[in-house]
Amino acid sequence: MDLNIILYMYGIFYIIYKKIGGFLMGFFLILYPKNLYLTK
Repeated sequence: MDLNIILYMYGIFYIIYKKIGGFLMGFFLILYPKNLYLTK
């Protein structure tokens, strides 16, 4: 693969991750402890 294509794909992935990442982290931080308590 061409290096430019790899960097371009990585750039798109990084932008999407920066936009959605914060929301997903907050979502998991809220749900994950509840799931831990439920499974115990």
